[in-house]
Amino acid sequence: MADPDLRELERRWAEGAGELAVGEALARALERAGAPGGRLLEVRLQALRRHLQTIGLDPTTLAPLPEVDPLAAVLSVPGVEALSAWHRLRRLTQATGAFPVLLGQHHERVLERLHESAHDLSVEETLAGAERLGDPFDVVSWAVRERQVSLPDDEDWPANEVPASHDFVVPLDPEGWSPQASMHVALLPTRSPWEAAAHLRFGVTPWEGPPPAVHVALHRHWYQAFGAEVVALTHAEAELIVPRGPSTRAAAQVLAREHESYCPGVAGTTSEALGVHAASLLGATNWYFSWGPE
Repeated sequence: MADPDLRELERRWAEGAGELAVGEALARALERAGAPGGRLLEVRLQALRRHLQTIGLDPTTLAPLPEVDPLAAVLSVPGVEALSAWHRLRRLTQATGAFPVLLGQHHERVLERLHESAHDLSVEETLAGAERLGDPFDVVSWAVRERQVSLPDDEDWPANEVPASHDFVVPLDPEGWSPQASMHVALLPTRSPWEAAAHLRFGVTPWEGPPPAVHVALHRHWYQAFGAEVVALTHAEAELIVPRGPSTRAAAQVLAREHESYCPGVAGTTSEALGVHAASLLGATNWYFSWGPE
């Protein structure tokens, strides 16, 4: 199939036809034609602004996010609307090619880390590293080998019911547990949820857990197993939405070991603690991990 007529697409876009499909087609045509990144970014931002208007989000806060990628963007939303905005943006990912991630309360720390690590690790290198780790990725064996983590052979299932988690942590103020005043949302140039850590280079600092490739490999494994998707990657936290968590005790116990190997302390290393964490995973719709200082 021949490429669309670039000049015709440029004309229709300049006329402000308001067709989102025109903006997407023009961006793809410019990319194929090797257009300068600035022109491509301009079209992408214009298309994204139109998308934002269709879902009721303020397009005036949209800005480039060059620390991540020439085609990445960031916008600000009221904290009370952060999760709702994430869901609305996520539904547009297939059309926009932009996956949303909440950057948390201290987004400036995320940007500082991105700026400092700009030349340390490319997205392609991280994704290749994740491929070398295998699919599915066995994070427990990796943790035993790389971190000398030791977990008990069995878990003690608690006698009493353990509540499952449904409340997202990142959008809340840790002091009063009320919604943040505002929240920054990165729009990453990928349609694959598990690639978010690669684009944000999450894991290049000691307080962000394992290396970026491990985050990518495990997020991909959890996406395939449970449909889990990254909602937030801050300066020291990761939070995922989980549409279909483990349905049996055995599966929950395996997952509890993965969680503890991924983020030491989130479950605990005793048999009793692992059992409590496993029980909390049955029916949970979000998983929260924190590695570093507040």
